[in-house]
Amino acid sequence: MHGIKFVAVCEPKAGISQIESIRLRLSFDTVEANTSGNIWVFHSSPFLCSMEKRGERASGNNEGRELLFFMKEAAVFDAGFTGSKFKWCNNRRGQARIWKRLDRLLINGECSTLTSSITVTPLARHPSDHAPLKISFVSRLDAKPCPFRFLNDVARSPLQILCTKLVATRGAIREWNKNSFGNVFEAVCMAEEEFWSQKARVKWLRYGDSNSKYFHATVQQRRVQGAIHRVRNMNGDWVENDEGIANAAISYFSNLFSKLDSADSGMLHLIPSLITREDNMALEEYPSMEEVKRAVFGMDGTAQRTQMGLLTGFIKGRSITENFLLVQEIIMGIRKKARGGNVALKLDMSKAYDRVGRIFLVNVLLEVCVKETPLSPALFIIGAEVLSRGLNSLVTQLGFWGFKIPRGCAQVTYLAFVDDVIIFANGSSEALKLIMHMLAIYQRASGQLINTQKCGYLMYFSMPPARRRVVECLTGFSRQHFPVRYLGFPLYFGRSKSTHYEEVCQAILGRVLSWKSKFLSPGGRIVLIKHVLSPIPIHLLSAAVMPM
Repeated sequence: MHGIKFVAVCEPKAGISQIESIRLRLSFDTVEANTSGNIWVFHSSPFLCSMEKRGERASGNNEGRELLFFMKEAAVFDAGFTGSKFKWCNNRRGQARIWKRLDRLLINGECSTLTSSITVTPLARHPSDHAPLKISFVSRLDAKPCPFRFLNDVARSPLQILCTKLVATRGAIREWNKNSFGNVFEAVCMAEEEFWSQKARVKWLRYGDSNSKYFHATVQQRRVQGAIHRVRNMNGDWVENDEGIANAAISYFSNLFSKLDSADSGMLHLIPSLITREDNMALEEYPSMEEVKRAVFGMDGTAQRTQMGLLTGFIKGRSITENFLLVQEIIMGIRKKARGGNVALKLDMSKAYDRVGRIFLVNVLLEVCVKETPLSPALFIIGAEVLSRGLNSLVTQLGFWGFKIPRGCAQVTYLAFVDDVIIFANGSSEALKLIMHMLAIYQRASGQLINTQKCGYLMYFSMPPARRRVVECLTGFSRQHFPVRYLGFPLYFGRSKSTHYEEVCQAILGRVLSWKSKFLSPGGRIVLIKHVLSPIPIHLLSAAVMPM
């Protein structure tokens, strides 16, 4: 099918359930079918910018660019929204249904300086295909005092007399300032630029001429888009007032971090003694002053260094690209026939680095023959090692069926990189029960908490609904559709499509066609292109092969 971009099939002999597998064999990007299923249309899509859209058919490439060009020329930006992302639907059924975000609120920089918080909430769209937007202005942002100004129309007021006296002494103060301190104006300008640079958290633009306007615009946009308009409380109800939002946040984090250390040692038997006496003595040594100096001077002066920046997958020599490529290779076999089907469970840990129990860590360290707990950000991997050995032990338990893989290959139960964990298993109820039982034991022992609302499962699209209901009932996870993001890469099934890499195009255009870019000097634009735009696709291209 080389060079063919469009194929129409009338009255196909195959059933509509086979349309997706035929599309994959023909190497087309998209397939469409009418309601009766007697006309199939296969076609390939061009490389697209990322549009807020869900559905099979792709829109034109210029559609997103025209909106970005307009927003740049008009110096406006998206005010954000709460609720559902998609505000328009074509109201069709099945694969013909398309969702889009067409309606939005655009504001300029002057509007962002208002003391009121702008809230955009979509309402019910029935019976229309568009959802009306409810725009509210609530005084929620900090209302800082306005600067004082003298009124010129007030005749000889005491303040105006004082102002006249101050003007009379300005000349003497200038001379004294020049001889004693130099140019204070330049120092103040540099201090102002440093202040707004720190507030904007723009790390790539550090040197050059004054960029205070760009930093100020970045802070304005972040304040508008970062305002919290409503949250869902523990009962599942939406709360919109300030007091309710504060109480919901306090309740959530209090419950999240109030987990008491558990003495459950049900999984400690899986940990062998690995550390020798010499290794233990090396771990107990105090760091040298040179090591402390390197660590301190290597930190960012305006922000704390996170654990993610200190640790590269927690394992020396482990590459993030290797992990993704292995996961992608396994996912390609998700359609293999197996009783119960193949399923991949994508886990999400709530505050993975902050909920590891201290007693649990001490017990694990004693099992591996470490006498004292080292103060290191790598403590998380100690708890993850227990989960690793627990999942690997499932293959020896009766009733567990693994993910169907080619003959001669080793059985892969899970793959993990830092706290991103994907479990590969069979979709049978027995296998899923064993997995969830193991995860429950790990949560009780370690203090970790699996966020079921953010977890998901992946299955082949033709799996019957009854099997999907079994997976959802036993795990509590929601179904995710290919492609999904994993370690910054698109994880997909089938042929690689240009639409899988839309975010690269959108990220670059979003930087270039931003209303804030007009405040950049020519030197700032060069820095933006050289040090910001160029590295964007590097991570993606390190493992993925983008289609031409």
